[in-house]
Amino acid sequence: MTCREATLLELLARGMSNKAIARVLGISDGTVKTHARSIFSKLGASNRTQAVAMAGKRGILKLGADLLDAQPDGDPSLVSDVFSWANRVTRGRQLAGAPSVAA
Repeated sequence: MTCREATLLELLARGMSNKAIARVLGISDGTVKTHARSIFSKLGASNRTQAVAMAGKRGILKLGADLLDAQPDGDPSLVSDVFSWANRVTRGRQLAGAPSVAA
């Protein structure tokens, strides 16, 4: 799983819509859907709920309250916070030399 896919998976776990994820990551809705399909395929999931559950079981995704407590779709300040968080996560993974996450 790529760094971008791992970041997108974490945003899916927050319950964000494709449109909100696209806005936060600065990509199109279609690109979000492409990444999501790739995630589902790599995890053997058929939808986002299964993907999040499977990633949690495999230790790919941390399913803590801090990840699931925010619903950024309705609050612009939360979207801004999630955008900052997503950028930090992606930069951190890239700086750590981790081009991918084991699926």
